[in-house]
Amino acid sequence: MNQAEHQAIHRMQLEKYFWLLAALVVLLVLVPVFDNDTWGAPVLGIISMLTLVLALRTIAHELRTLIIGLVLGVAGYGASTYAYIMDTSPLLALPFQLAFYGFVNLSLLREILTAHKINADTICGGICVYLLLGLNFAIIFSAIEFIQPGSLMVSNSFDQDGVKTPMDFVYFSFVTLTTLGYGDIVPVSNAARSAAIATSVSGVLFIAVFIGRLVGLTTAQGMPYLDTEE
Repeated sequence: MNQAEHQAIHRMQLEKYFWLLAALVVLLVLVPVFDNDTWGAPVLGIISMLTLVLALRTIAHELRTLIIGLVLGVAGYGASTYAYIMDTSPLLALPFQLAFYGFVNLSLLREILTAHKINADTICGGICVYLLLGLNFAIIFSAIEFIQPGSLMVSNSFDQDGVKTPMDFVYFSFVTLTTLGYGDIVPVSNAARSAAIATSVSGVLFIAVFIGRLVGLTTAQGMPYLDTEE
């Protein structure tokens, strides 16, 4: 096998980022399915645990990073499990979940933006960062709504129960992240509006920076998707 064939195979390798991306996609697909189901919380909890394990795998290259991620992940999953079993408010678990997913997201973002190679797995990593951004802001919106009820208002007659379920927060977060803005859920409080601004700006900036990084690396190589030598 010559060098060109070896590089072509390496570019198509799907490693750690791909499996995290698969877990995130499964989680997002299952959120609306089990949103109001009796078994929804346990099922989503299991998928979240799998996502936690795969997220830790992606940042396991440094012992300190792994330990921090493990502590935050166990704390977040433990707090959410306790809230479900004891039937208490999930507000206590939200800061731990936000800390864990935020830490993983920042670790992945650092790796993606400082990468010297472009392959299929690197692109999967960029998509992971984008999806984790949406989940991070969904947690922020849910915390704001729990602290100050009515911060997010439903503006149509489809759902008069208000913004309560995980699907509501995930939906609003990704609609805002992509700057789609259907307007069926509206931020009312100042905290919710500030979070909405941060969400939309983060989504646009990440796409611009990530694509710019990919273009810069591929241009430096002289042909698309060749590995950049360190």
